[in-house]
Amino acid sequence: MPITEEGATALVRVRGLGLVALNDEHKPDGRFEEAMIRSGNHKLEVVVTGPRSDDDGTEVEHFRGCLPVRAGIEISIKGVEEPLVKGFKPFEATNFDRRDPSICDKNDFRWVFDLTDLYGQKLEKNPLSYDNLKPEITAVYIENADLYADIPEGILLDNQPFFMKKTGPNEPPIAYGFLSEYICARLISKRIEIEITVPGIEKFVLHRKHFEGVSYTVNISNLDTSERATFEELDVVYKFLKPATATPIQLNGWAKVLSEGGVGTDGWDYCHGGKGGGTKLSDYI
Repeated sequence: MPITEEGATALVRVRGLGLVALNDEHKPDGRFEEAMIRSGNHKLEVVVTGPRSDDDGTEVEHFRGCLPVRAGIEISIKGVEEPLVKGFKPFEATNFDRRDPSICDKNDFRWVFDLTDLYGQKLEKNPLSYDNLKPEITAVYIENADLYADIPEGILLDNQPFFMKKTGPNEPPIAYGFLSEYICARLISKRIEIEITVPGIEKFVLHRKHFEGVSYTVNISNLDTSERATFEELDVVYKFLKPATATPIQLNGWAKVLSEGGVGTDGWDYCHGGKGGGTKLSDYI
């Protein structure tokens, strides 16, 4: 059954181009890490809302901003003091088939784009992309949280791209399936610590108690809304990771409501975060 968000201390939703690592070596209990790739027209926006204070549950906006493109920027969300989950806990239901959402749970973490699954093997850090040729990244860290995906259900799913993968220029495309639009986290603890650090410019800090009935929310989006956004997404990822195969795989998205009329889409303005097989951000950058 889907994750219950009611009663959470904080809820996090991350959308956009990035590479995910589940770092179980981070002390004391591990953490979710994502390198948000600041490529081209991708704009990174963060919005934080929640109770006005520890004593006032009126929901207000605490932070809204588009973060600059520069080294060392970090977004950290941590549940502290008796967290329900220590480190991270990806939610997985019993059945999963990327091509058939009707038998799956919409919050299954496996909806998150997975390069290892796409290739059938782990990709390696690309040694040919020198640091000055790679886009800058912004690090997102989440500690002590349930991790899950969010994929639309029913008729709403008909508007989402169903992705086909092509393994070579002369190869016909084959079905890959649906991708999660959002990577989500639920934190339940006595306190929440939210920090956004932009070196040399500012540091936003919000340390608050759990407020019964009102959750803090952190929405992070790293989107390129230009026409070629998704078409070029994997090309950007390949600057960080090297596929073992000679020809990089390409994905094209086809919306069900359009495909019946023979019209396709390269994913529209959808940018996806995905797992690259790394266990920490240094495996990518």
